[in-house]
Amino acid sequence: MDRAAPMSMFDYDARPVTPGVVLVGTSASRGGYAIRDFLSRNGYPFEWVDAGRPDAVRAVLGVAEVEPSALPLCILPDGSRLAPATVERVAAGLGMVAAPSRSEYDLAIVGAGPAGLAAAVNAASEGLRTVVVEAVAPGGQAGTTSMIENLLGFPDGIRQRAGDAGGGAGAPVRRRSAAGQAAGRGVGRRAGLCRRAV
Repeated sequence: MDRAAPMSMFDYDARPVTPGVVLVGTSASRGGYAIRDFLSRNGYPFEWVDAGRPDAVRAVLGVAEVEPSALPLCILPDGSRLAPATVERVAAGLGMVAAPSRSEYDLAIVGAGPAGLAAAVNAASEGLRTVVVEAVAPGGQAGTTSMIENLLGFPDGIRQRAGDAGGGAGAPVRRRSAAGQAAGRGVGRRAGLCRRAV
């Protein structure tokens, strides 16, 4: 009888494998860079495949070459392909762009940086129907900084990865029913009627 050595919790990873975003493009592509930046700032893991490496492209797409007009090409976790991909199409495909849940808001806040998130939490806690519109990622420029002192929800300061800065205020914003809209130019035009804008 061959007995296998007992396994410890460090011997394997029990987390389920979640399909991620795959982005195929060239390093010089402005569109590819914008999508990579957007995904990174929003904390979405992705795999970058250089279109100039035929073996890597074949492993992902089953073909060695991709038409330049189809780049950047993005494969979403549900398997759908966007070619050519844009930040707006990727955001929509990942469910980050939502239609307003109301036809009218008391307050619209443009920008989900620390000040915008704080304003949303406070307004929603006072009962105002509040919407936050953000073009790129919650946290604003704070999402690209390595050390922040006294950010909303982090009184002791935080050391973060890109995209974590908005995480502290995101839960209170959702809990207080301040709607959030994200990703893309023109989202504000679809945000419904508003009595006040900040």
